[in-house]
Amino acid sequence: MSAEDAVSTEAANVVAAPARKSGTGRRVPEWFWRGAALRAAKLEFSEGQAEHGALEARARKCLELARRGLAPGGVPGAAGYNAVTCDLLRQAVHWALAALSANRPRPEPELQQALALGSPDSTLASAVPKGLHADIASALSRRDFQDCSDREYSRFGVALAAVADNLLATLERPRQKLWLVRFQRGMRVGTLAMIAAALAILALNVLDQIEQRADLARDKAWIASSIGAVGCQSPLQVCEESPGFFFHTQQERNPWFELDLGAITQISAVRADNRKDCCAERASPLVVEVSLDHRTWKEVARREGQFRSWKASFPTQKARWVKLRIPSQSPTTFHLAGVRVLP
Repeated sequence: MSAEDAVSTEAANVVAAPARKSGTGRRVPEWFWRGAALRAAKLEFSEGQAEHGALEARARKCLELARRGLAPGGVPGAAGYNAVTCDLLRQAVHWALAALSANRPRPEPELQQALALGSPDSTLASAVPKGLHADIASALSRRDFQDCSDREYSRFGVALAAVADNLLATLERPRQKLWLVRFQRGMRVGTLAMIAAALAILALNVLDQIEQRADLARDKAWIASSIGAVGCQSPLQVCEESPGFFFHTQQERNPWFELDLGAITQISAVRADNRKDCCAERASPLVVEVSLDHRTWKEVARREGQFRSWKASFPTQKARWVKLRIPSQSPTTFHLAGVRVLP
C-alpha cells in the first residue's frame, strides 16, 4: 500500500470511528454532529500546523519549481531533468521530512545525515515507493548531480518526486481529516434537516387534509357586499377564472363577505386565506362575526396586521351565518383566496 493510500485509509477510519461515549442517547447526537471527532481533528491540525507550516510551504515551493524542469508535457520519468531540478527535488524531500519531524524534534545534523546517507528512517522509508529504494539511496547519497547522465537525471527525478509527493500527502493528513469530519457532519446534519423538513411538510399536508374534510363552508352559498372583479360563482371558492382570489368587492366602506351554513351549527374557528398574487395589506384589519337570525351579529375574532393564512379560534358558538368584514370608514376593496369554517 502506498503512503497516499495509507493516509486516505487512516483518515477514513478516524472519521468513521464511533465516539467513545456511554449511552445510545449520547452516541446518536455525536454520530450526526461529530463534535468530538471535529474537536480532535482541529486539535491535530492546529498542533501540527503551527510547527510544520513554514517547512511544508518550503517543500511545496521546491517541488513546484522542480516540476518546471520536466520535459514538455510534464510527464514524470521523461528526459529533461537537470542537476538543478534534481537538487530542488531533494530539497523538497528535505523540507517535507523536516516538517514531519517538527512534532518530534531532532538535531539538524541528524536530519542532514539521514538524507545524505539514505538511512532507513521510518518516515522516509514509508514514503519510498516499491522499486525505487535503490534510486532514492543513490540520489540522497550524492553531493550534487552535475555529472549525471540524462538517464540518471530521469531516474533520480522520478524517485525524488514520488517521495516528496508521498511525504507531502502525509503532511496533508490532518487537514484531510478535518475536511472529512466537517463534510461528514454537513452531510449528516443536512440529511437530518431535509428529513425533518419533509416530515413537517407532510404533517402540515395531513393537517390541511383533515381540516378540509371538517370544513363546514364547503359547498355552502356565499355573497359579497359588491362585485369589483371577476371571481368565482357561489358556492365555489376555487375556479380557473380567478386563481388569486375567489371574490373581490368594489372599493367601498366596510366591505364584507358572508357565508350561509344552511342551518344553525356549532363552530369554533374560521380560517381565512389571503389573496395569493398581491395586495395582502387590504385584508387588515379583519373582523369575524356570527349570527343566528341574520340581523344581530356578534364579533368573535379580529386580526390586525397582514397575514397569509389566519386561523381565528374562539369559544364554540352557535351560528348559521358567518361574516368577514373590514371595518374601514375609508373606501377599500376586500378579497380572499379561501374561507373555511370549522366545528
